[in-house]
Amino acid sequence: MVPMGTPGELWVRGYNVMLGYFNDEEKTREFIRPDGWAKTGDQFVLQEDGYARIVGRMKDVIIRIGDKIFPSEIEEFFETHPDIMEAQVFGVPDPKVGEEICVYLRLREGVTITEQDVIDFCKDKIAHYRIPRYIRFTSEFTRTSTTADTDKEAVYSGIRSLYPIDLTVSLSVCTKEKSMVSRSPISMYKPSYLHRPGAEPLFALTLGQLAQKAAEEWGEKEALVSVYEEQHYTFREVLEEADRLAAGLLQLGLKPGDRLGIWGPNSSDWYISRVAAARAGLIAVQIDPAYQPPELLHALVKVEAKALICAEQFKCSSCYETVQALIPELNKSAEGGTEITSSKLPALKTLIVMSNKQYRGAYRLKDIISSASTEYIKEVNQLQTLIQPDDGCTIQFSSGTTGNPKAVLQSHHAMVNVSYFFTKNLEFDTMDGRFCVVTQFCHGVGTYFGIICSLQFGYTVILPSPIFDAKKSLEAIIRERCTHLIATPSLYVDLINTSQDLNLKVTTLQVAAYAGAPCSQQLALQIK
Repeated sequence: MVPMGTPGELWVRGYNVMLGYFNDEEKTREFIRPDGWAKTGDQFVLQEDGYARIVGRMKDVIIRIGDKIFPSEIEEFFETHPDIMEAQVFGVPDPKVGEEICVYLRLREGVTITEQDVIDFCKDKIAHYRIPRYIRFTSEFTRTSTTADTDKEAVYSGIRSLYPIDLTVSLSVCTKEKSMVSRSPISMYKPSYLHRPGAEPLFALTLGQLAQKAAEEWGEKEALVSVYEEQHYTFREVLEEADRLAAGLLQLGLKPGDRLGIWGPNSSDWYISRVAAARAGLIAVQIDPAYQPPELLHALVKVEAKALICAEQFKCSSCYETVQALIPELNKSAEGGTEITSSKLPALKTLIVMSNKQYRGAYRLKDIISSASTEYIKEVNQLQTLIQPDDGCTIQFSSGTTGNPKAVLQSHHAMVNVSYFFTKNLEFDTMDGRFCVVTQFCHGVGTYFGIICSLQFGYTVILPSPIFDAKKSLEAIIRERCTHLIATPSLYVDLINTSQDLNLKVTTLQVAAYAGAPCSQQLALQIK
């Protein structure tokens, strides 16, 4: 164990650790030790006062002639330059020094600077070995599938054609054991270990019970406002609609523990489907709407999904046509819902589309809701005493940067309690709050702050658009008088620039938090 104040890999143990990778015991054992410690892969510095910071990923650390260089620190340095909006730093394998530093810079509009200008800016400010050898400029960074953050893998792949060196070497440099284990006597330093039992007891609730509790406590208060759909739901209406959908799903033959895929961008139907899955005891499989056919196929096969609820479209692509490419048998089906038989997806039996249009072999979501019988709605209510907090609740997929995305299984207990303490720590625990959701529901931040935390504390969720749009987000914040916002640093850059370009004044925000990537001090001051 490394001393306090020294970088090492962050290990955690507690209620917030996932149940494991679904249908993947080997990967689960790699991540979670037999004693319950989860190895996060984050380079972490813990201070004696209890504060800490993530300085990078273990696999991202650049090793140059034995020196450990953390990309995030150099990125933060470059973002103090008045003409630089964003920086992305990578280690490029080099036969002489091990790895050299490569930086891609996104400049402010209308600004031109040279590589020499960048080098001059670095001199006397950072150590010479931290000055990048390779400097390139870009007008924009490729974003990850739903624009949550910069896609470093895409940027890195673009470097291959620029430099006549071997870039097939893995960027992962295994230094974990050296950084985690010290040969010094333990009496020489205070180890980087923190244990806090907490002052509040944990909740023994399922997500379905939490939705019912919210309806009982804040029944007629607005729970969800979808600006672009012109839809409004109170907490009572959310529960009633979710219970009808849950009953309809049970009528179709789904049973507690079955996996229900939800695939599409943010919408009121997505929100209701997520709550309905919890009420029916189903494990919601939250699928990135930008998945292409091979990725979607992998996700559905991996979790043995029995049913899929999909949006009508994502951006300009038809979600139904993507599913149709995987299940050509749909072409032989009549218009309307029927049981699916698929050679590629043998477990999948039901397809439901969030649409008013009728598709071959697919049910319409609104028809499933309207068809719910009183008998099955009663069964949904009875299930709430049978579903256990430690049961599986949600499956989300890893980024897939080290192979096919892994299916992360979380329990009701973890999701309910993580959402509670997240919200408290970020000061979002206000019933009067109006929370603008700019990240996708399928990701962790979207799930927690866009759905579960609202059910915990009774604040109103505002959806400005199906996918991130800086202009529409700012307009929604102003129109709906939003008080709270959480986004990735990259999204804040776009929000700030759009606000300045269009002279959109935001005056109601009380809390603006970031997640998903480190945030430079300069950007934090701009957000403020």
